[in-house]
Amino acid sequence: MNRELMSSSGSSVAKTTKMNELKKRSNNWTDSERHSALSTILNQHDSLFGKFKGATLGNKAKEAKWDEIVMEINSCGGTRRTVEEVRKMYQNSKQRGK
Repeated sequence: MNRELMSSSGSSVAKTTKMNELKKRSNNWTDSERHSALSTILNQHDSLFGKFKGATLGNKAKEAKWDEIVMEINSCGGTRRTVEEVRKMYQNSKQRGK
């Protein structure tokens, strides 16, 4: 009987832990958010997707540009976005355009 209690309580703890670890889904991109993000990215396209200018400095410069873009998007209000979310939205938009 103790084994049954241990196994049932262990699985509920595992389920609770898994639920806490799941990332909450963010809001969908509105048309105006998507448009402003894409126009900002396209204006910075050469510095974001151009050739590296040194392995370390080039990558840091690109990361700084992405941070600037995210700050600009977030300054408009609405949903707070991360660099990963903006990059994913851009990749998805490129795929839809093919």
